[in-house]
Amino acid sequence: MVECVANVSEGRNLVTLDRMSTAIRQIPGCLLLHRDVGHDAHRSVFTFAGSGEAVAHAALALADVCLRDIDMREHQGSHPRIGALDVCPIVPLSPEADSEADAAVAAIAAGLQNRGVGGWLYAQSACYPAYADLAEVRRGEYEGLPHRSIPMDFGTYQPAFGATALGKRPFLLAYNIHVRGRNVERGARCRPSRPAAPSTGTPRGQSHRLGLPNLGLHPSQLQCGRPRPLHPKAAF
Repeated sequence: MVECVANVSEGRNLVTLDRMSTAIRQIPGCLLLHRDVGHDAHRSVFTFAGSGEAVAHAALALADVCLRDIDMREHQGSHPRIGALDVCPIVPLSPEADSEADAAVAAIAAGLQNRGVGGWLYAQSACYPAYADLAEVRRGEYEGLPHRSIPMDFGTYQPAFGATALGKRPFLLAYNIHVRGRNVERGARCRPSRPAAPSTGTPRGQSHRLGLPNLGLHPSQLQCGRPRPLHPKAAF
Protein backbone atom coordinates (compact mmCIF):
# COMPACT_ATOMS: atom_id res chain seq x y z
CA MET A 1 0.00 0.00 0.00
CA VAL A 2 1.16 3.54 -0.79
CA GLU A 3 0.00 7.04 0.03
CA CYS A 4 -0.13 10.16 -2.12
CA VAL A 5 -0.07 13.65 -0.58
CA ALA A 6 -0.91 15.69 -3.67
CA ASN A 7 -0.63 19.50 -3.51
CA VAL A 8 -2.76 21.44 -5.99
CA SER A 9 -2.77 25.17 -6.76
CA GLU A 10 -6.39 25.77 -5.83
CA GLY A 11 -7.63 26.86 -2.42
CA ARG A 12 -10.58 29.14 -3.11
CA ASN A 13 -13.01 27.55 -5.54
CA LEU A 14 -14.97 24.98 -3.53
CA VAL A 15 -16.74 23.66 -6.63
CA THR A 16 -13.39 22.74 -8.17
CA LEU A 17 -12.15 21.27 -4.88
CA ASP A 18 -15.26 19.10 -4.62
CA ARG A 19 -14.68 17.88 -8.18
CA MET A 20 -11.16 16.89 -7.13
CA SER A 21 -12.42 15.00 -4.08
CA THR A 22 -14.99 13.18 -6.22
CA ALA A 23 -12.39 12.27 -8.85
CA ILE A 24 -10.25 10.60 -6.18
CA ARG A 25 -13.14 8.84 -4.44
CA GLN A 26 -14.39 7.34 -7.71
CA ILE A 27 -11.24 5.24 -8.13
CA PRO A 28 -11.83 1.67 -6.85
CA GLY A 29 -9.35 0.64 -4.19
CA CYS A 30 -8.36 4.21 -3.31
CA LEU A 31 -9.41 5.97 -0.11
CA LEU A 32 -9.40 9.76 0.28
CA LEU A 33 -8.11 10.28 3.83
CA HIS A 34 -7.99 14.06 4.16
CA ARG A 35 -8.40 17.37 2.32
CA ASP A 36 -6.68 20.48 3.65
CA VAL A 37 -7.67 23.78 2.02
CA GLY A 38 -5.57 26.96 2.26
CA HIS A 39 -7.22 30.20 1.10
CA ASP A 40 -4.21 32.54 1.46
CA ALA A 41 -1.81 29.98 -0.01
CA HIS A 42 -4.39 29.30 -2.79
CA ARG A 43 -3.39 25.68 -2.36
CA SER A 44 -4.93 22.45 -1.13
CA VAL A 45 -3.52 19.09 -0.09
CA PHE A 46 -5.29 15.80 -0.82
CA THR A 47 -4.10 12.71 1.05
CA PHE A 48 -5.21 9.36 -0.34
CA ALA A 49 -4.00 5.78 -0.09
CA GLY A 50 -4.44 2.37 -1.65
CA SER A 51 -2.61 0.01 -3.96
CA GLY A 52 0.06 1.60 -6.13
CA GLU A 53 -2.10 1.10 -9.21
CA ALA A 54 -5.19 2.66 -7.60
CA VAL A 55 -3.23 5.63 -6.25
CA ALA A 56 -1.69 6.25 -9.67
CA HIS A 57 -5.15 6.25 -11.27
CA ALA A 58 -6.43 8.64 -8.58
CA ALA A 59 -3.48 11.01 -9.04
CA LEU A 60 -4.14 11.15 -12.77
CA ALA A 61 -7.89 11.69 -12.18
CA LEU A 62 -6.90 14.61 -9.95
CA ALA A 63 -4.57 15.87 -12.68
CA ASP A 64 -7.47 15.81 -15.16
CA VAL A 65 -9.47 18.20 -12.94
CA CYS A 66 -6.38 20.41 -12.56
CA LEU A 67 -6.01 20.51 -16.34
CA ARG A 68 -9.63 21.48 -16.82
CA ASP A 69 -10.14 23.93 -13.96
CA ILE A 70 -6.80 25.60 -13.11
CA ASP A 71 -4.95 28.15 -15.24
CA MET A 72 -1.57 28.91 -13.68
CA ARG A 73 -1.24 32.06 -15.79
CA GLU A 74 -3.83 33.62 -13.45
CA HIS A 75 -2.71 32.04 -10.18
CA GLN A 76 -1.67 34.15 -7.19
CA GLY A 77 -0.99 32.72 -3.72
CA SER A 78 1.37 32.95 -0.78
CA HIS A 79 2.93 29.49 -1.19
CA PRO A 80 5.79 28.68 -3.61
CA ARG A 81 4.48 26.70 -6.60
CA ILE A 82 5.35 25.57 -10.11
CA GLY A 83 2.12 24.08 -11.39
CA ALA A 84 -1.54 23.17 -11.10
CA LEU A 85 -0.71 19.70 -9.75
CA ASP A 86 2.25 21.21 -7.98
CA VAL A 87 3.69 18.35 -5.96
CA CYS A 88 2.78 14.67 -6.17
CA PRO A 89 4.72 12.64 -3.59
CA ILE A 90 4.24 8.89 -3.37
CA VAL A 91 4.96 7.40 0.05
CA PRO A 92 5.44 3.65 0.57
CA LEU A 93 3.63 2.71 3.77
CA SER A 94 5.88 -0.29 4.45
CA PRO A 95 9.36 -1.38 3.31
CA GLU A 96 7.70 -4.01 1.11
CA ALA A 97 5.83 -1.25 -0.79
CA ASP A 98 8.99 0.42 -2.11
CA SER A 99 8.77 -1.12 -5.57
CA GLU A 100 5.01 -0.46 -5.64
CA ALA A 101 5.73 3.24 -5.03
CA ASP A 102 8.34 3.29 -7.82
CA ALA A 103 5.81 1.75 -10.22
CA ALA A 104 3.19 4.32 -9.20
CA VAL A 105 5.63 7.18 -9.87
CA ALA A 106 6.42 5.73 -13.31
CA ALA A 107 2.71 5.30 -14.14
CA ILE A 108 1.88 8.88 -13.10
CA ALA A 109 4.81 10.30 -15.09
CA ALA A 110 3.66 8.38 -18.19
CA GLY A 111 0.07 9.48 -17.68
CA LEU A 112 0.99 13.14 -17.34
CA GLN A 113 3.16 12.91 -20.45
CA ASN A 114 0.27 11.35 -22.38
CA ARG A 115 -1.86 14.33 -21.32
CA GLY A 116 0.62 16.77 -22.85
CA VAL A 117 2.05 18.09 -19.57
CA GLY A 118 5.21 17.34 -17.63
CA GLY A 119 7.58 18.02 -14.79
CA TRP A 120 10.55 16.79 -12.81
CA LEU A 121 11.24 13.81 -10.57
CA TYR A 122 12.26 14.73 -7.03
CA ALA A 123 13.15 13.26 -3.61
CA GLN A 124 14.18 9.59 -3.89
CA SER A 125 13.18 9.51 -7.59
CA ALA A 126 15.29 12.52 -8.58
CA CYS A 127 17.31 12.31 -11.80
CA TYR A 128 19.29 15.44 -10.88
CA PRO A 129 20.98 15.29 -7.44
CA ALA A 130 19.91 18.83 -6.50
CA TYR A 131 16.28 17.89 -7.14
CA ALA A 132 16.29 15.55 -4.16
CA ASP A 133 15.31 18.77 -2.39
CA LEU A 134 11.82 20.01 -3.34
CA ALA A 135 12.85 23.62 -2.74
CA GLU A 136 15.34 23.30 -5.61
CA VAL A 137 12.68 21.97 -7.96
CA ARG A 138 10.52 25.00 -7.14
CA ARG A 139 13.34 27.54 -7.36
CA GLY A 140 12.16 30.38 -9.61
CA GLU A 141 8.59 29.12 -9.19
CA TYR A 142 5.99 29.04 -11.96
CA GLU A 143 7.11 32.36 -13.43
CA GLY A 144 10.62 31.01 -14.00
CA LEU A 145 9.62 27.81 -15.82
CA PRO A 146 10.20 29.14 -19.37
CA HIS A 147 13.79 29.99 -18.38
CA ARG A 148 14.78 26.63 -16.85
CA SER A 149 18.02 25.20 -18.18
CA ILE A 150 17.28 21.69 -16.90
CA PRO A 151 14.88 19.86 -19.25
CA MET A 152 11.81 18.14 -17.82
CA ASP A 153 12.21 14.48 -16.85
CA PHE A 154 8.85 13.62 -18.40
CA GLY A 155 6.39 15.37 -20.70
CA THR A 156 6.49 18.96 -21.88
CA TYR A 157 5.82 22.43 -20.50
CA GLN A 158 2.24 23.63 -20.90
CA PRO A 159 1.75 27.22 -19.65
CA ALA A 160 -1.76 26.79 -18.23
CA PHE A 161 -0.71 23.70 -16.25
CA GLY A 162 2.87 24.59 -15.37
CA ALA A 163 4.88 21.63 -14.04
CA THR A 164 4.66 18.84 -11.47
CA ALA A 165 7.26 17.71 -8.95
CA LEU A 166 6.73 13.94 -8.74
CA GLY A 167 8.59 11.35 -6.72
CA LYS A 168 8.86 8.73 -4.03
CA ARG A 169 9.70 10.03 -0.58
CA PRO A 170 9.61 8.75 3.00
CA PHE A 171 6.83 9.47 5.44
CA LEU A 172 6.99 13.16 6.36
CA LEU A 173 5.84 14.94 9.49
CA ALA A 174 5.03 18.63 8.91
CA TYR A 175 4.76 20.55 12.17
CA ASN A 176 3.46 24.12 11.90
CA ILE A 177 3.86 27.01 14.31
CA HIS A 178 1.88 30.19 13.58
CA VAL A 179 3.34 33.46 14.85
CA ARG A 180 0.91 36.32 15.49
CA GLY A 181 1.31 39.36 13.24
CA ARG A 182 2.47 39.89 9.68
CA ASN A 183 6.15 40.57 10.36
CA VAL A 184 8.03 38.19 8.05
CA GLU A 185 11.35 38.70 9.88
CA ARG A 186 9.76 37.81 13.19
CA GLY A 187 8.33 34.64 11.68
CA ALA A 188 11.72 33.76 10.18
CA ARG A 189 13.33 33.94 13.63
CA CYS A 190 11.07 31.08 14.69
CA ARG A 191 12.43 28.72 12.04
CA PRO A 192 13.80 25.39 13.26
CA SER A 193 17.53 25.50 13.95
CA ARG A 194 18.44 22.29 12.12
CA PRO A 195 17.92 22.73 8.35
CA ALA A 196 18.47 19.79 6.04
CA ALA A 197 16.80 18.20 3.02
CA PRO A 198 13.68 16.19 3.91
CA SER A 199 14.49 13.55 1.28
CA THR A 200 17.41 12.41 3.45
CA GLY A 201 15.07 11.81 6.38
CA THR A 202 16.52 14.64 8.45
CA PRO A 203 14.70 17.79 9.60
CA ARG A 204 14.21 20.83 7.45
CA GLY A 205 12.77 24.16 8.59
CA GLN A 206 11.09 26.74 6.40
CA SER A 207 9.23 30.01 6.82
CA HIS A 208 6.68 30.95 4.15
CA ARG A 209 7.31 34.39 2.74
CA LEU A 210 3.84 35.97 2.81
CA GLY A 211 2.09 34.39 5.77
CA LEU A 212 -1.66 34.20 6.31
CA PRO A 213 -2.92 37.79 6.10
CA ASN A 214 -6.59 36.88 6.50
CA LEU A 215 -5.75 35.39 9.90
CA GLY A 216 -2.99 37.86 10.86
CA LEU A 217 -0.48 35.01 11.21
CA HIS A 218 2.94 34.03 9.85
CA PRO A 219 3.72 30.29 9.64
CA SER A 220 6.99 28.50 10.34
CA GLN A 221 7.19 24.82 9.52
CA LEU A 222 9.32 21.86 10.57
CA GLN A 223 9.50 19.03 8.03
CA CYS A 224 10.88 15.82 9.49
CA GLY A 225 11.24 12.58 7.56
CA ARG A 226 12.18 10.62 10.68
CA PRO A 227 9.95 11.88 13.51
CA ARG A 228 11.28 9.53 16.19
CA PRO A 229 14.92 10.77 16.34
CA LEU A 230 13.84 14.41 16.60
CA HIS A 231 11.15 15.91 18.79
CA PRO A 232 9.63 19.17 17.40
CA LYS A 233 10.36 20.84 20.75
CA ALA A 234 14.07 20.05 20.37
CA ALA A 235 14.16 21.44 16.82
CA PHE A 236 12.60 24.78 17.79
